[in-house]
Amino acid sequence: PKALYIWFRDSFEEADRARVRRQVKYLKAWAALKWKTDAGRPSSVLLTVLVAEAAKKVSLSQPDDDLLTAILNEIQNRVNANPVISNPKDKAENLNRLDYAQNLDFLEHLSKFQEVAQRAHNATAEAEAAVIWAEAFEHFFPMPGLEENKIALQEMNKSGALVPITLPD
Repeated sequence: PKALYIWFRDSFEEADRARVRRQVKYLKAWAALKWKTDAGRPSSVLLTVLVAEAAKKVSLSQPDDDLLTAILNEIQNRVNANPVISNPKDKAENLNRLDYAQNLDFLEHLSKFQEVAQRAHNATAEAEAAVIWAEAFEHFFPMPGLEENKIALQEMNKSGALVPITLPD
């Protein structure tokens, strides 16, 4: 909706807007992978608002993976505190249309995603972090320098799900 687009646009400086938009895309990709059908999947609008609200509370100058971890922590705290997520342009509208059981499922998935993000954040090597992130993003997560990284190759062989890819700039 145009009003929501304008709200999002006006919420962030141009340089930060692209970073927040990427965070929204990460959550939408995660949701698409974790819910195979629309039933019980959080809506794109809900995820967009949750990410935007969380992004206002964290430092946007950190790398994307650290930013995602911080945003997931904020979202987890936000939804646990109150599952009602008001539309920023119409406070009377609750964007969280999940029923009680679906909301619990969302919180459980979110908690697992947050745990994956925290383990990836704490990883000591890029390849180790990439293997952990692949738990959330499956085969869509690119592995860094597979040829020269023995740990990553071992993990790829064990999982069978990791596919080395390169993304366009």
